[in-house]
Amino acid sequence: MKPILCLILLAPLAAIADDAVLKMHVFDVEKTEAGAHKNKSLNMIIFDEQTGESSQVSAESSRQKIQPTNVKHRYWSAALQTGYKRDSFEWQTASPAGGISPFAEAKWDKLDLWQIQADLGFKLPMGFVAKGHAAYAFTFSGNTQENGYIQNNSAPFIQSNGSADSGYSADFSGAIGYQFDWGDQVENDLSGYLTPLVGFAFQEQKYTMRGGVQTVGGGDSTPANLNNDYLAGWAGPWLGFDAGMNLFERHGIFTSFEHHWADYRGLGDWQENHLEHHAQAHGYKTQLGYQYKPNATWAFSFAFAYEYWNTGSGTESLTLSNQTVVKSQFNSAVRESFGVNAGVNVAF
Repeated sequence: MKPILCLILLAPLAAIADDAVLKMHVFDVEKTEAGAHKNKSLNMIIFDEQTGESSQVSAESSRQKIQPTNVKHRYWSAALQTGYKRDSFEWQTASPAGGISPFAEAKWDKLDLWQIQADLGFKLPMGFVAKGHAAYAFTFSGNTQENGYIQNNSAPFIQSNGSADSGYSADFSGAIGYQFDWGDQVENDLSGYLTPLVGFAFQEQKYTMRGGVQTVGGGDSTPANLNNDYLAGWAGPWLGFDAGMNLFERHGIFTSFEHHWADYRGLGDWQENHLEHHAQAHGYKTQLGYQYKPNATWAFSFAFAYEYWNTGSGTESLTLSNQTVVKSQFNSAVRESFGVNAGVNVAF
């Protein structure tokens, strides 16, 4: 065994002062076991001559990552986001006798909207989660087309084209669930969560037709002077989940998915007439995003969102200007939306 190297550090005025003297000994210790390689460790022993006590610190333990022992649980979280949406929507009906389908249809395409949305969340340490969501978007550009048919499998007999640069979209939702965590975000560079959710949602969109031109029987276009409004509403329960992965403390990716079952109701003021649509619908919403967290309180996010909704067949009630009510089959309504959002999140 090699000799032990001992370094003794004494206070320079030890001979004068009566105070306690601190001595530090550093040992280079070699531990050899039969059939095993040699391990070297550097140990520091500190003596307090006044109390007679000593303590030992190893170099290996001093290199360990220091972890906080008390991490404050944050019950509430809030987020505010804004961004761009591109929507499309259309509906169809059959003739009153059912012989022509489609008989009338309306389409809104390339609708550009600007959206602002707010989210509020609550989470107990045991994992119970409650969340709320509200969003509003206004339309600033878009195209619209109305078609009327007089026989099946034919081109439109009447076609009207106009602008759709007004209108809005509103979205409200609430949900509860339970969050399952894996890994520890404080101690590990990789951790994550999965939160199954059940909720209820209500959506409403207002679509408009303004100005434009009209073509009858393939003839020349004439000014249409369209002034039609249509209000689409979707309300019902949903099932889904939130999920995310935390990377190296400050970075994270997140996603969500919702499958909706809804009662659909459409209300329209249509060329001095009033129409009402009812049907059962379903839809889904999903998003994928990135989050940067400079600290435990604040975070900044960027996300892509997509949703798709459609109905089955239902009923149409058309009330004419003379108050006559005409019943027809409502064929379907389809809505699709894509968006991109950026925002800030706070936990407290």
